[in-house]
Amino acid sequence: MLITIVVNCYNRADMVRTALDSIWNQTYRPIELIIVDDESKDNTMEVVEKWRSDPPDTNDFTSIAKTFPNGKPSLARNRGLALAHGDYIQFVDDDDWLYPNAVQAKADYAKQHPDCQLIVNQLDYYRNGKAFASSHLSLPDDPKDMVEHLLRN
Repeated sequence: MLITIVVNCYNRADMVRTALDSIWNQTYRPIELIIVDDESKDNTMEVVEKWRSDPPDTNDFTSIAKTFPNGKPSLARNRGLALAHGDYIQFVDDDDWLYPNAVQAKADYAKQHPDCQLIVNQLDYYRNGKAFASSHLSLPDDPKDMVEHLLRN
């Protein structure tokens, strides 16, 4: 099962490498990484291209990076989604990072629940290297109510 991870970037040269490293360090493979730069004004794409030259693409990890005219985060995500080939898609912002088993846990859940179309997870929020909050999801019992609940909350 191919997982596509779409990273949207805008002026985060100082942070994007941490996000990309966390994706490279995932225990799960295969991963398709799509990096969408929203026409950054800093050297974000230089950092991205340098990173892409370090961990080489392999049979189970591929990456592409594209710059598009500035269109705000939702448009960048949609542009990445249009390039995706994965069975499942995960969005990661340029200032986020994933725990090493994050994708594996979601892939395992998807395999155990083949009718599942959406997987959400808890988020931990950090500032200056220290956790200060967690999302603690409360979800409805009836799966039919899931999408409405997530959109409303």
